[in-house]
Amino acid sequence: MKLSIIIVFALLYLNCNSQSLKNTEWIQVTVESKDVNNNQNLFQPGTPSLKYFFLDSTVLFASNDRYNMELKYSQSDSSLKIGANISYRIDTITDAFLIVTEIPKKGNINPVTATFLNVDFLFDYLKKAAQLNIIGDSLIMASNLFSPAYKGIIDSLFILKYSGKQVDAVFKGYFTVTHDGRIKDIGFVPGKRYKKWDMDTISDVFMATQGSWIIPPTPKPYDFKLSFTLTLTDFRPLIGANVYFNNN
Repeated sequence: MKLSIIIVFALLYLNCNSQSLKNTEWIQVTVESKDVNNNQNLFQPGTPSLKYFFLDSTVLFASNDRYNMELKYSQSDSSLKIGANISYRIDTITDAFLIVTEIPKKGNINPVTATFLNVDFLFDYLKKAAQLNIIGDSLIMASNLFSPAYKGIIDSLFILKYSGKQVDAVFKGYFTVTHDGRIKDIGFVPGKRYKKWDMDTISDVFMATQGSWIIPPTPKPYDFKLSFTLTLTDFRPLIGANVYFNNN
């Protein structure tokens, strides 16, 4: 997606006043540095999304639609500090956009500037850009740009279920997260020869995640259909698990 579209969209909201980050969710759209070779437009299909959810005193970090890290943060008019080691200068903060520049540590000559879009504006933005796949009047096909995010470490749920098993396998499938966080319609990619025990176990794990999904804002209630890839790796006597969403 061209950065000019993002810039035009931003200009619509630049007259908003400065605000607190508390109880707001953001998706990272660009990363820039003085080294032009490191500039990236992250807001495009196929690029893993990076999301930040600011609570009262802590911020949740999500990569691949999983909020699995939480750190304390503090905000002033011109600065944002996250954890013990991350400090930013706030360049711009509006209802729609947050632009911050890394406060460089000693010896760092290429501080990074990052732009974030408030997810409250994400539905309208993607719809205008023709990047929302809406089925009927109540279902959205989730993508790396627009999807519910799981709050927790979902890999550990599969590790617990498969503890003591010897398995090296990749499972692909899909399920629906409803507008109120329920799980339904779990299925697997046709043509794959999966064992019934595995399909039942994987389905049970996803069903157990009900109520732990952060649903992106929409103008009316929508359900979301997510795809998943689960990789299980035998590290005897341990088992490794990695779950990726919407990476098809």
